[in-house]
Amino acid sequence: MLGLMLKDYYQLRDKWFKKSYLLSVSFSLIIAIIFLKSDSWIVATLVSMIMINSIQSLFLSDNKNSWINFLTTLSIKKSISVLARYLFVIIVCAVTAILNGLFFLVISLFFKGITTESIMIVPICLFTVAIIYISFILPFLYAFQQNGLTVGVLLILGVAFVSIRFFGILSKIKKLILLDSKIELIFLVALALIITVTLSYSVAYVISLIESVKYFV
Repeated sequence: MLGLMLKDYYQLRDKWFKKSYLLSVSFSLIIAIIFLKSDSWIVATLVSMIMINSIQSLFLSDNKNSWINFLTTLSIKKSISVLARYLFVIIVCAVTAILNGLFFLVISLFFKGITTESIMIVPICLFTVAIIYISFILPFLYAFQQNGLTVGVLLILGVAFVSIRFFGILSKIKKLILLDSKIELIFLVALALIITVTLSYSVAYVISLIESVKYFV
């Protein structure tokens, strides 16, 4: 499993640490700090989501290099290969949230009005949203490869519209956030994340099995 996670890491490392990419990110953050000041964390959050979306490149590389076909010839179980990718993606989300928090901490040293609570809440919210988002997207990437992100995002927008328009999901989320017991809130969020990731993993695993059967047919 560690070897599979390292493979994904090296692939993303080659993508993230390109000189042009690093310069673009650095320039964007500097411009954000100059013009947005204490609100520059918004740009940092957008950059973080772009980094998380780069997970799609792993599937593109696997498809281009026929990695999936090669994997079917090995003795590695599908459950392990899918789990390795999920664990790696969760680590990416966690690291991205931590970097976002560090950026928030740095700008708090130069601009007033940023509380310690805000420095903690923003990365936690980013991590929560990222996990839910990527859990929804991953099965579509397994099913549709390079088109998976487009299909997944369109469905997310559709589900979000229906939920907000007909089920009042925003008011329910607001009530949840305003719970008096923060421990209860943390427990409910953690439980929701565990259920979401587990369901996503199960669907992706089934799709992966179906794709491997197609390979041998």
